[in-house]
Amino acid sequence: MSEVLGIPNKRLLSYPYQVADLAILDTSPSDHRLPERMRPCFLFVGAINARKGWRYLLEAASLLVKKGIDDFSVVFVGAGNQEEELLRGIAGHELGHIAHYVGPVPYHQIASYYKEADVFVFPTTEDVWGLVLIEAMAFGLPVVCSKYAGSREIVEHEKNGFIVDPRDVEAFARYMERLINDPSLVLEFGARSRERIAPFTSTRAAEVLAGVASEARRARKNKHSFGEVERDLSVVLRSPPQ
Repeated sequence: MSEVLGIPNKRLLSYPYQVADLAILDTSPSDHRLPERMRPCFLFVGAINARKGWRYLLEAASLLVKKGIDDFSVVFVGAGNQEEELLRGIAGHELGHIAHYVGPVPYHQIASYYKEADVFVFPTTEDVWGLVLIEAMAFGLPVVCSKYAGSREIVEHEKNGFIVDPRDVEAFARYMERLINDPSLVLEFGARSRERIAPFTSTRAAEVLAGVASEARRARKNKHSFGEVERDLSVVLRSPPQ
């Protein structure tokens, strides 16, 4: 809206209203225990298709294994038109002891994977937002987030995770290596993720939306012109589809 339509930034408000609600997500016990040799666990949740960038995560894991680093795991949760390709990739890179494809998981059970994982990875190449990243942060996970995801706005680079170009597989692998080699960094980033996402509740989102509506109504009443109101107040509330 700013770059294309030329609306001044001071007249734009961006606030997530599709937020993670732990009361809904965290309803099932965690029964997906991993052995310590598979720590840290890097979790991918999303469609198994080209746009979500699963391939780059797999290639980064392969680079690490070639360097002799294999005390970690990668778990893929989701379904899509490239499931067979993912399985072939795991076999082709000889990552059967590292990478695991779970398949689709019912939404009410996804919390068990967030709770069991150590790091969340969002290697998308094209996402207007990305709710799964917000959910992972709500569960206190550090994140490795693609620079092509709209939800990168929530990530503080080097504070609660890393923002990367997933196509740069070597850089991707280096960030993963840092988290593998420094368990304290995982804990530190995870705590900051939880703090970062805490203000973004469904209640607060509703309050922001109500405030925007009230302001628009006030402006319209004063100016009697929808066009003038539109120029006065433009709002972006984040809730695109996955």
